[in-house]
Amino acid sequence: MTVTLTKPSLVLGLTLLSLGTHAADDKEALRFFEMEIRPLLANECYKCHSAEEVKGGLRLDHRDFIVKGGDNGPAVVDKNPDLSPIIHAVRRSNPDFVMPPKKALTSQQVEALEKWVAL
Repeated sequence: MTVTLTKPSLVLGLTLLSLGTHAADDKEALRFFEMEIRPLLANECYKCHSAEEVKGGLRLDHRDFIVKGGDNGPAVVDKNPDLSPIIHAVRRSNPDFVMPPKKALTSQQVEALEKWVAL
């Protein structure tokens, strides 16, 4: 049996393959968030940035709030850790803008947040 791919069927096949890849990527990103990032945020950030207290106008307990950001704008620049204020804060590169304020995150925690933003 010979299968001939016409241009429309080839485009459709590539599109479906791409959608499947995006779905797999989305599933992996969600798994990573739930297993690595949500616990980190809950343990290190929610005390000051959740429904109970909203310092700087920033909540980190729901995606919509993270995207919206706080008094200084969005906390995350999608897929760009180097431009994301949350990453600058946890890297502690500016002594006037460090989070958490009393104790630095571990390098593994910072790397996890960077990976999450990149995803």
